[in-house]
Amino acid sequence: MEKSRCFFVKTANMAFKYFLLLAFFFISAHGTSEQFACNAQDVIFIFDTKTSPRSLDDWRALAGDFLDKFNMRADGTSIYARFAAIQFGWDTAHPSTSWYTSPFPSQDNASIVFRFDDYYARSDVKRVIDANVDENLAPNTAIGGALVDATNIFTNQLQNNRTPVIILFTNGLAGETDQSEALSQASILRGLLQVDIWVVLAQDVTSSPDYFGLQLTGNKTNQLFNSTSDAYSTDGIFSAFGKKYPCATPTSPPVTEVCPCTINKSWNDVMILADGSDNMGNDRFTQMWGFIVSALGEATIGQQIAYQTRVGVVVYGNNATLFAPLNKYQSTDQFLSEMWPFKNEQGTNILAAVLLAVDEFKRTGRPKSRKVMIIGASTYREGSYKLPLNDIETFQRNQGVVIVIDDGNANGQGSDLLQQMASKGFYIDATQGAPDFVVLQKLLCNANCFCPGQGQDDGYYPVSEDNQAWPSGGCFWDSTLTSIKTVADTICRNTQAANGSLGQPKTQLQQRTVIQFNTNVSPAKPPFFIGLTRQSGNWIWADGSYYDANVSGEIIDKGGDCAVVQQQSGFNVNITSQGCTAGAYYTCQTRPCTTDFYCV
Repeated sequence: MEKSRCFFVKTANMAFKYFLLLAFFFISAHGTSEQFACNAQDVIFIFDTKTSPRSLDDWRALAGDFLDKFNMRADGTSIYARFAAIQFGWDTAHPSTSWYTSPFPSQDNASIVFRFDDYYARSDVKRVIDANVDENLAPNTAIGGALVDATNIFTNQLQNNRTPVIILFTNGLAGETDQSEALSQASILRGLLQVDIWVVLAQDVTSSPDYFGLQLTGNKTNQLFNSTSDAYSTDGIFSAFGKKYPCATPTSPPVTEVCPCTINKSWNDVMILADGSDNMGNDRFTQMWGFIVSALGEATIGQQIAYQTRVGVVVYGNNATLFAPLNKYQSTDQFLSEMWPFKNEQGTNILAAVLLAVDEFKRTGRPKSRKVMIIGASTYREGSYKLPLNDIETFQRNQGVVIVIDDGNANGQGSDLLQQMASKGFYIDATQGAPDFVVLQKLLCNANCFCPGQGQDDGYYPVSEDNQAWPSGGCFWDSTLTSIKTVADTICRNTQAANGSLGQPKTQLQQRTVIQFNTNVSPAKPPFFIGLTRQSGNWIWADGSYYDANVSGEIIDKGGDCAVVQQQSGFNVNITSQGCTAGAYYTCQTRPCTTDFYCV
């Protein structure tokens, strides 16, 4: 079934009685709306001026009623309709007087009254239609020619995400030639351009047996509402129009996990630091090997740049040995088939293992991949070596992640020092028995979840809970210069630093984090544009969901249809309405790099 269809309506003088023929589809009874403020449409009115003055008055009035139902660009709203108008029916050899006294804005084609964007205000569109659409009893109609003009307008001016619509007011076809051209052109409009064609016929017109490929043959219940009992008033066509283009209540998009876990697509660089001390013992060492390799067994281990995990192994005791560099394993099977050597030494020189791992990351690490250490340890014994905390903290500041699996000492006690080594949220307590290796898989996925350019001056920063080192609240980036809201939208979509959309800081944590990163701008506590606009009286996020004050806080309404987030007194943060053309800083947001999304 094709997307666009024809719709037929009959009118009867000033009473505005309409009858609808609906072909190729059934209009649902749900979603009726008599206000089209939510519709971003490009509408072309086509007027058949070979008619009586009364019918033409009716049609102009109906067009005006349509205009009253839509938002216009001049209204300053983010969703609006654009209008164009075409008329036909005059004798081109003897133009009407009004052609000279009231020239059309678009002079290049006599049938075009005005094009999209010639007029932005509702009053201007009405004025031009009333002034220039005139009765002209020419001998030949030209529906086909008018549709050619409509095709040209749509081809040159139709914008993305706008629904193209034609409302054709006519007395009918003028003969076989006009019918042939009209059918051909309507097919192009409906097929290639996906235009919906609504046809409004005068009540007293005898229906053609074939009108745009649809039957208009009388009271057939599957084609035409009963012309006696189902007469429609002015509101009838608006009701049908609203059913076709309902203003659906915005709903929250499906909740998607910020950091999904598709382990076979993970692309970390992983260095395993295995405790080979006598405190670990050979049996527990073997079980630790099984636990870690099982977690990585579903990963795709290899040497490709994207969506493959590279693994290296260091075994430590009194000192540390690089058993497998990052470029060793070419496949998952190769990794699974090789045991690690057990040292059986007294020392637990974690620092030596950390330094070997850091050196391996520097030497052969992939620039886009997250650097991850997995420390499988029993305890930490002091020795002639230094504590590893300073070097681990340096590694973490450089966006590295440390996962610690604490298997406990010989008495089953964990180590506070081992817990301190772990990145936030990356500590596994295995002292009471090893958990399911799926826990480690999830942490590897969380490690593979980070913001583009994280840690760089022009990169995104993460919004995270206190016990997490991954961006569970999303990735944001703040401007250091101001702009108007429309320009901010463009910058967030297109610049290398941003490359996302205007930020949607829905939670208090997100709002506070945005403000905390805004310490180098002037004046203090400035407003930042966010992806939230007022549409038809409702505040709607850029993802289409309604604003929820229970989640995001009450909006401080200062007028205007755009919104900013701003620090108030103390550490309080609020969202405030603001005019869209006023200047403000802005915050951008993008999806994190994850196992499902390789950041180029």
